[in-house]
Amino acid sequence: MSDRGIAIIIPFFQRESGILLRALNSVVSQKLPAGMRVQIVVIDDSSPVSAASEIKGLVLPDNFALELVEQSNSGPGGARNTGLDMLDVNQTEFVAFLDSDDVWTDDHLALAIAGLGSEFDFFFCDHTRFNIDTSWFEDLETTRDWKRNPDTYMTEISGLNQIYQIDNELLFNGLLNECLSQTSTVVYRFSRHTQLRFDIEQRSAGEDHLFWLSLAKNSRASVICMKENVFCGRGVNIYYEALEWTSAKVADRYGYLVLFWVKAKEQFELSRQQNDIIDRRLQRYTRAYGYLFIRFLSKRQFPSLPLAQKIFARDPKRIVLIPYYFLSVLPNRAAEAKTW
Repeated sequence: MSDRGIAIIIPFFQRESGILLRALNSVVSQKLPAGMRVQIVVIDDSSPVSAASEIKGLVLPDNFALELVEQSNSGPGGARNTGLDMLDVNQTEFVAFLDSDDVWTDDHLALAIAGLGSEFDFFFCDHTRFNIDTSWFEDLETTRDWKRNPDTYMTEISGLNQIYQIDNELLFNGLLNECLSQTSTVVYRFSRHTQLRFDIEQRSAGEDHLFWLSLAKNSRASVICMKENVFCGRGVNIYYEALEWTSAKVADRYGYLVLFWVKAKEQFELSRQQNDIIDRRLQRYTRAYGYLFIRFLSKRQFPSLPLAQKIFARDPKRIVLIPYYFLSVLPNRAAEAKTW
């Protein structure tokens, strides 16, 4: 095991005080291997509540250091990239992400570091969140199947209860079907992926998903922990704010999903099965985007034109098909919307 440390990247943009401090307290409560150095990087992304006011009085253990960066707003991916750019590649073995409205159990990092060991690159775990009654893995079809039949899909790591090695191709296929890993559950070996960054163009949907797909595709091996080590709280969340059906932002969200899947086809070497999965996603979300785009225009609400231009620049025929998608969805819009 390298003597290099772990960095924790926390983007911060909140409207309520106390949220960041709660997250940081879960960090300093971690039960870590002896001698493990911890670098916390908080990026204040022009937050209405300042990060500086949140961290006053925080007491750090001797092996912890905290850096605060204040910057113009660039979204969570841009803020995480700022944190990643600050890291010394000679001093940082692992990176963990923590959203400022989430908290870890006190053994989260220890389990991640033990699971990654000296061989593996990508770790994530189960989590619970404020808006679902079950755990995330139980809520998703892919991970529910893996969790209930672990020996069919994975190999339990000796001496580590509920932590499994998973084949990267199986993981990549799972991530194509569903976004399995939430940001605050991810720990990865930074020393082998120093150039990997979030796609800030995907600000409202998909920037983290592309990152996880890249890790799954390019890692030597990955591990998954079936324990619920993270609780995701309610704070400012761009993704969930874009789910409001009375706002044109919901059309933009589906536009970003179209762009995400187009990029996935461009960026990764794919099997025929994987291409088929992506093509089905593109068909579904392009229909959704086309319907919602015209629906909101008819209400004098305007989806993002720069986003539309980016989509149509990659495939000009999509702009011609928008009226077709609107008309084809219209008769059964309520039923079809349930598949989106």
